[in-house]
Amino acid sequence: MRGGDNASASATGEGMDRQNPPPRHSYLLRIWGERGGDGEALLYRFSLQEAQSGERQGFATLDALVAYLRDQVIADTARAEPVPQPAPQRGSL
Repeated sequence: MRGGDNASASATGEGMDRQNPPPRHSYLLRIWGERGGDGEALLYRFSLQEAQSGERQGFATLDALVAYLRDQVIADTARAEPVPQPAPQRGSL
């Protein structure tokens, strides 16, 4: 791997702590349009299906979908264990 190529290291999982891997989520995103009650306004609807469990969640707005994903990331961050840092060596700066 070339020096400074953090994006490819992250994408391939190189350098990750295998004992405490970061959380991952895989979803199937569906987007479709529906006509509103007046028959003219097009409203978009969204659903996410969790790839592993098959659990499906529906959203009436894009804002609701983004809020759900943001909450997932915040919850994962709060649950994540801190990564242990190596103890400083004595006599070195």
